Amino acid sequence: MKKRMAVLAGVAVFLTAATAAAAVSRVSTVEVLSTGKVDIRLEELVQGPEGISSWTDQIAVMPGMEISKIPRISNGAADCYVRALVEFSGGEESGRTLDVADLYGISDDWVRQGDYYYYKKILKSGESTDLFQGIRIPEDWEQTPEADGDWEVRVRVDAVQAAHMEPDFYEEDPWESGGRTVTIEAARMEEPLLTEETMEIRTVLVDETARQLLARPEDFIGDFGTFLPGDTRERLVQLENRTDKARSLYFRVEAGEEWMDQMNLTVTVTADGQESIRWEGKLTDSQWKEYRQICRLSPGESGQLAIELSLPGELGNQYSARSGEALFELCADEETAEAARPPKTGDATGTVWALLAAEAGAVGILAAGILHRVRRRKGGTHGRKNG
Repeated sequence: MKKRMAVLAGVAVFLTAATAAAAVSRVSTVEVLSTGKVDIRLEELVQGPEGISSWTDQIAVMPGMEISKIPRISNGAADCYVRALVEFSGGEESGRTLDVADLYGISDDWVRQGDYYYYKKILKSGESTDLFQGIRIPEDWEQTPEADGDWEVRVRVDAVQAAHMEPDFYEEDPWESGGRTVTIEAARMEEPLLTEETMEIRTVLVDETARQLLARPEDFIGDFGTFLPGDTRERLVQLENRTDKARSLYFRVEAGEEWMDQMNLTVTVTADGQESIRWEGKLTDSQWKEYRQICRLSPGESGQLAIELSLPGELGNQYSARSGEALFELCADEETAEAARPPKTGDATGTVWALLAAEAGAVGILAAGILHRVRRRKGGTHGRKNG
């Protein structure tokens, strides 16, 4: 099932014209794009008379004795599913080794399939869960000098992102049911890395003196948030030409981080009642660096620009916890009898000018609205949705 989260942000863009040549108005923003990670921590604790403390390895035991040993799993990053493998060694001299039947305090939230215990709930960021509460030493363990020896219970924990996952806990391998392949992250003992996502309302205001589009804050799109494999994020920009002149709209994107060549970009424009995909490919494709006309709006006409980024679900751990910047620019110019030409990029001043004649006293207003949508798809290996 798709999960959606939307935040509506109001945007107003004003274009003015004087008796001199008109400026090409533009807004630009540098977005920080990042990937999330699964980051879990395993602690081994013991319940003592004075509370819970860290586990101590060397403990003298007797037959029938109950030993407190609590494997606690904590999640410090993206929501995830966890599983645990319990391994036993030693104790052969006592007549039999320990096994899972000697564990106690396993809650109904865990189910055993194959060699693993699977936690049936999503372990959310900041939460923790205990696998079991302790070990019962068999009463039939022999107490002889020859039976004196070491024993060990080792716990190994794995995690997989919860997004796009629908485990089947009746299957022998709940995480890979239906032939699905998932990226599994092992638990570590260090402090976890915390991540968070925020959404803010964005507003673009007018500077009539400068005849440019100004954003406050300087971000006309908004934060894309943190991507996990399989995520698709979309920004919708509603465009409306309230001027008495036709307007040509141009757009460009520039991204240079090497890992971003795995991210897909789709730019879709709806104008004059027709929807069409104008760009589709890798975010880092060099062709996106130059301004490209996305639509022409007649006086009173409206349109919509959809910017979609997606991260393939099959990406491995080497693409986790990455971050980098991408530049997005949108500009508009006033059309005259002369055919509109796309503005050039890369001039020294950073301002794009079009040598277009403007009628005296003409004032234009271009209003826009941005709708932030986060879409997550079913299935970690599925690609993004086109269009």
